[in-house]
Amino acid sequence: MSKSDSHHAHQVQTKSTEIDPYRIFFPLGIITGILGVSFWPLYSFGWIEAIHSQAHIDMQLQGFLYAFILGFLLTAIPRFSRTWPASKAELIVFVSLFIVGNISTLFGYFLLGRLCFFLSIISLFIFSARRFIRRQANPPNQFIFVGMGILVGFFASSIRILLQLGWASLRGIEEFSVRRMLSEGMTTFLVLGIGAKLIPLFFGFKSYSQAGDPVEHEKQSIKERIWFLGLATIVLVSFFIEMNGMEKIALYIRAIVVSIVLLFHVKIWKKLKSTGVMVRVIQGSCWAILLSFWGAVIHPEYRIEVLHILFISGFATLIMSIATRVVLSHGNYPVEHEKKSKSLLIGAILLLFSTVFRSVSSLFPMHYFHLLGIAGVLFIAGFFVWGSEYVKKIAHKAPKQI
Repeated sequence: MSKSDSHHAHQVQTKSTEIDPYRIFFPLGIITGILGVSFWPLYSFGWIEAIHSQAHIDMQLQGFLYAFILGFLLTAIPRFSRTWPASKAELIVFVSLFIVGNISTLFGYFLLGRLCFFLSIISLFIFSARRFIRRQANPPNQFIFVGMGILVGFFASSIRILLQLGWASLRGIEEFSVRRMLSEGMTTFLVLGIGAKLIPLFFGFKSYSQAGDPVEHEKQSIKERIWFLGLATIVLVSFFIEMNGMEKIALYIRAIVVSIVLLFHVKIWKKLKSTGVMVRVIQGSCWAILLSFWGAVIHPEYRIEVLHILFISGFATLIMSIATRVVLSHGNYPVEHEKKSKSLLIGAILLLFSTVFRSVSSLFPMHYFHLLGIAGVLFIAGFFVWGSEYVKKIAHKAPKQI
């Protein structure tokens, strides 16, 4: 970092880029999510002739989920580390890679799409590392999961590129096992890291404070860091265990770690001190995440169906909820809006029904694609309803209260 960057690092509380990263990537996440899911309704209604399952998978992983992750991390990392915000050049790189990658995927150029995602993960690592080195505050210990998520994303995306080229198949590495490192690995790591830090604050279990402890005071517990690093490492090892044919053991390991984080650190079972729609929706999505991991253990034969509970009622609903808080707090809107947000409530309910139709689709083979189509329509409707209110708030910040 230049001397100019260093001089301005301590001023990040008062200075920012012309546009916050979430204001770009949250709308992009809605768009890619809708496009990625739209294949199923379009096929179900007979409007397209082919099933584009690979495009659906890649756009949901590398587009929808990743867009909201980028929007949050590019906004939050500078604040947690008290360093400089995302520059215009950095945003141009991230936006360009995201748009080119997902458009390529949409039109079937999967190798280019995966390459753009790989380069974006590298860019995210560089973005985070530069600020970590020059940090004025330590990131939360829970963000060890975030770092592990970026590492897993780098590894999995690079292997998927090699698989696409046919270079890794000789070693017996399967596409679906590496893909799980993105869906159940990278995304889960990022959700656990962000969630374990923020959700107890949302629930009212912890009080709000400044984003991080001063480096010189080193108040954060070394034991806690080792604990979170150990949990993250165990989950990482579970994927290599699964690749060696021990799927059941790997599923148990991930379910146990997720249970530890959600039950003992997030305390989703505890009576909430905060009230309102947002915290209730977050609590429900956390239970969906927990139950889906154990559902995969109990019924591995229905793993795809169970994992759609994880993705829709878990990740997607949680993303919608946390994005609500981000939009309101960073947009100068009263956070009280989240307590009575009809668009969030209706959006979450629509996603719940989408989960139901998607999960039972395999039980009705004669109506399988019709049920997928209905699930897709409900998913699209959920984010359309939520987005109809919050995209406006993303685009136009409220005047600061004096």
